[in-house]
Amino acid sequence: PHAVAYISLTVSNEMDAVKEALRGTLDSVTPQFLLTWDLSTTIQDKVARKAPILQHILRCASQTERAIERNKIKDSSTACNVIITQLASQRSHHSIFLTVPFTLFVWTNGASKQTIEALYKCGLCISFTSLLTLLEKLAAHCLEHAQVARQPHMMCYDNINISTSIFVEQRSDAPAKVQSGTFAILYEVRNGNRDHMRLSPMLNRALNATPLTFNADVRPTLNQMSSFLSQLRIHIIDILLETCSNFKNYERPDVLQHSERRKMPEGY
Repeated sequence: PHAVAYISLTVSNEMDAVKEALRGTLDSVTPQFLLTWDLSTTIQDKVARKAPILQHILRCASQTERAIERNKIKDSSTACNVIITQLASQRSHHSIFLTVPFTLFVWTNGASKQTIEALYKCGLCISFTSLLTLLEKLAAHCLEHAQVARQPHMMCYDNINISTSIFVEQRSDAPAKVQSGTFAILYEVRNGNRDHMRLSPMLNRALNATPLTFNADVRPTLNQMSSFLSQLRIHIIDILLETCSNFKNYERPDVLQHSERRKMPEGY
């Protein structure tokens, strides 16, 4: 009984630490947070290090000793960490740093409201009502970030195809199961120069452009041909090392590096 009580107290204290590590609000979930969020690193840092005893118990429950010794591919760490986050979500509904990204993942992949609500009951998602609130907040962040017209920017068009759930409500004004369209995207131009974006020089250059010729405009230069042959040699050697059994004992030498053609400017 004393051992059980001691382990229970230890696990409870660990879960308090995990709960605080995963604590957040919908306002703290921004597009920048989602871009940097990663399941393995985020959960590993916030869960595994703060609940070592509980994770060890779950690892023992999820794999036999024989499997731990012999199975070098299948790892139960992610499953155990997710279970701990489920428990943290059950402990406090403010533990959202797994449930929010996972909810957005299943929603963007077409999960229905009923599915999200079921996962919410399992501690893997936030509620569908909270999801709608989160989408409004993320949209406001994106609109604020999209106001780049005061800075150098470019506008591009792309096609979009939206496939709604197969459980579309049968009504006269219901959306189509598949919707297609075109939308515009504003991109911030990093290190942009306004003088390079003036329209009149571009139009004048287009009006005064001379016809293309093969020798001057299409045929590669000696420098381009040399670069192409160098890249081609490396690709051929890589294929031989990877697929040909006669080269299986050879290691890829460090000299097989693609030569740099156009160095990216700093800040990219």
